[in-house]
Amino acid sequence: MAQIILERDECTMCGHCVELDESLFTFDDDDRATLVGSERDDNVDELEVEDTAIYEEAEENCTGECIEVYD
Repeated sequence: MAQIILERDECTMCGHCVELDESLFTFDDDDRATLVGSERDDNVDELEVEDTAIYEEAEENCTGECIEVYD
C-alpha cells in the first residue's frame, strides 16, 4: 500500500487534481482540494491506496506542490 498526503494549507486551488479525476479529488467548502475518502489530521489529508498512477500524475501537475505519494 502507498500513502497519499495532501497538505491543504499549501493548496493554491489551481484545480489540476480535480480536473484530473473528480472521483478522487474534490474541493471542500473552503475551495481547497481534498482527497476523497481520506482521513484529515491538522488540515492534512491522508489516504492509503494500492494504485498510485493518478495520484502521481496529480503530484507532478500540482502548482502548490501539496500532494505527495509515498510507496
